[in-house]
Amino acid sequence: MTVHIKAKRARILGHAVHSFLREATPLHRSAIPRKDRIVIATSIATPSLPDQNYPISLCPPPLQHGLLYPQTRPLSIVIAGGSLASLITATILLSLPQPSHSINITILERLPPSNLQDLGAGIAISPSILAFMSRYCNHLPPPKYAAPLHAYRQINREGKVTTESEGKGQFWATSWGQLYRVLRGRFDELSDDGRRGRYLCEAVVESIVEDGDRVVVSYREKGESKQLAADLVVGADGASSTVRGLLLPEVKRYSVGYACYRGIVAASQVSLDAQAIFQDMATFHWAPRSQMLSYMVPGNGGPADEIGRYINWVWYQIRDEKEMEELLTDKDGKKHKFSLPPGKMRLEEIEKIKMKAGEELPEVHKEIIRQTDDVFLQVVTDSHAGGNSFCGGKVVLVGDAVAGQRPHVASAVMQAVFDAEWLARLVQGLASPEEFEEETQSFSKILVEKGKELGAVCMGDFDPTYKDKTYYPLFFGTQALLKAKFDKLDELNRSSASNGVL
Repeated sequence: MTVHIKAKRARILGHAVHSFLREATPLHRSAIPRKDRIVIATSIATPSLPDQNYPISLCPPPLQHGLLYPQTRPLSIVIAGGSLASLITATILLSLPQPSHSINITILERLPPSNLQDLGAGIAISPSILAFMSRYCNHLPPPKYAAPLHAYRQINREGKVTTESEGKGQFWATSWGQLYRVLRGRFDELSDDGRRGRYLCEAVVESIVEDGDRVVVSYREKGESKQLAADLVVGADGASSTVRGLLLPEVKRYSVGYACYRGIVAASQVSLDAQAIFQDMATFHWAPRSQMLSYMVPGNGGPADEIGRYINWVWYQIRDEKEMEELLTDKDGKKHKFSLPPGKMRLEEIEKIKMKAGEELPEVHKEIIRQTDDVFLQVVTDSHAGGNSFCGGKVVLVGDAVAGQRPHVASAVMQAVFDAEWLARLVQGLASPEEFEEETQSFSKILVEKGKELGAVCMGDFDPTYKDKTYYPLFFGTQALLKAKFDKLDELNRSSASNGVL
């Protein structure tokens, strides 16, 4: 018997989200003049991996609302989206110890395999992400998937350093392709040849409906209508989340009036002087009402320490609605909504941005843009779901599906890890749906609010000296707030371990 499921908005439970304290304790920092530059000493430098003296293994928890306990049948989980947030979530959940039954995960990715391309987007690897990669990816050391990023510095139009941050070992940098390579490999390993996990491409979610103690997901795979009954559905499908659209149709992703041009160029293609400037450093420049940044990332052909380096660059530019529409029309005349993928920008637009670079940027930034063959574009957007736990915790949103923060915060992957760790606690009964939602929403609120503040500094018509003195304390202060959230989560896990639950 085939049951026809109509698309309808799921019942929303547990919206008691606590208000977030806006005025946090200021980060301890100092600005020390050194000739013509400002040196910002940050208090969150972490030269080595965080200590992790609690195991992954869990015993049956004392709470009764966990999905994994006390049921005796396999726990079926459907994750919408096949990018980093999805793989992070699947990796953490599949790493949980199995009781008398197993966890089975199906990932539904809407794109075909050929379209799952690396967009060249650089990703900052914070200590929290380092800890995740070590704990859940076979203690993989950072040099296998990232390049060191020892400090941040600002240069003026003449190429002189005006501001630099101290804090060696604080961050690493990588690319989407490197993280996808590692996480997809780990998911395939944990999937046990498909017995515990499947990754389906060209699988588009169409409806999500609560049905008793389970949730029915209707989707279309390569044109064929299918359904899955799940104990848990996770929307990890990005800032334009289909799952969020089904549950919260009033929440929209919208442009904030500027975009980032992006590109990547092999380090071997630029001068030795340019390579030296970008070695182990993130280099920023304040152009008029814009921000330029660049740093080295590893290539994607294998382990990061075995392949060449590339210079990833991002240039934020204010564009009005008409200009944005023109930019998002590709060389074939197709209109795109929030991004223009590699290989699609019209040649005249590429020439325009290279000419603008010649007029406004330091020589080292002119060089890397001049040497870039393929420029692409991403519109900077805001989105924030007011809730991310539905149907009594059987449907949740994680990562950018909850809050698509602006790139200035450099914390999208960190958000995915944080949300997935809290989801693991929810699944095991160590957290209620209300607690899961409260903690993940408070984390997202930091990202959204601080992203707006950082964007206002970056894109504002301010003197570069003001931006130097404002941007970095705000950025590192945001990182300190996020670190405090992870510290609290780690303490909860350690407490569970000491009580015999972990």
